[in-house]
Amino acid sequence: MKEIDKNTLTQTRKSLHQAIQLVSAVPRNILPHDPTDGRSSLEWNSQLNSLQSLPVTNSNGEIRVGLTFETFALYITVNDDSKAALEMSGRSVNEGLIWMKQELAKIDIASEAINLDLPYEIEKYDYSKALYVDTEALNALAELYQTTAEVLSDIVNKWEDAHDIRCWPHHFDLATLIPLETDQNKEITKSIGIGLSPGDDSINEPYLYVNIWPQVDSAMLQKHDLVVGEWNLEDWSGAILRYSSMNLENLKVEFESFTGSVIPMLQEEKN
Repeated sequence: MKEIDKNTLTQTRKSLHQAIQLVSAVPRNILPHDPTDGRSSLEWNSQLNSLQSLPVTNSNGEIRVGLTFETFALYITVNDDSKAALEMSGRSVNEGLIWMKQELAKIDIASEAINLDLPYEIEKYDYSKALYVDTEALNALAELYQTTAEVLSDIVNKWEDAHDIRCWPHHFDLATLIPLETDQNKEITKSIGIGLSPGDDSINEPYLYVNIWPQVDSAMLQKHDLVVGEWNLEDWSGAILRYSSMNLENLKVEFESFTGSVIPMLQEEKN
């Protein structure tokens, strides 16, 4: 993979972040209310290099909306068959919303209920402004998400109680959660989270992370030497592997090395 300028990655990431709000809006507004907003989480589709919604079902079958990183296009499928698509480059989120509602109405989805009222705060975007992406940045982000999905899949298969791999439209991270301890009501009291963020306000580049909750004392982390990555000592406890430090020629091996070394260290400190 060719290394991409951070500013180019950031611009593309922000356009993607706006567009996936459209994808998550469909199940959020159509499926029964979920106080955790889990219905709006997205899945990575390896075949389409895309993030897609959880299915909404009616007499036509399973309906999903997705956003492919290959062409920066919204798409709608019915029973995994392509129904409609719209390239978003040069179009606004508002235009995408109008198109999506029109196409969903054709397959009997009550699309008048779909809106962009979010149950969380994100960067204040202008949804009337045209979106633009860089093709190389799209490809780079697609490879990062794909590699992360593969590594997380292996981890989930090894941990009986690991949560499904999901992308959360709030922070735009693709992640899983491993419960370490639960209380008598089976509520999680200690956990490890593993995932990829495409970048955010605190770290302006993509990064892989492994964190532990509740937080632990930073001194406890620093007594461990990391072969790959660095400890994150602010806001949350864990380790990160920055895009600028990644071996882009051998991503999967490095991601496996990073997660495989950090998880046991955090397990050791969970008490």
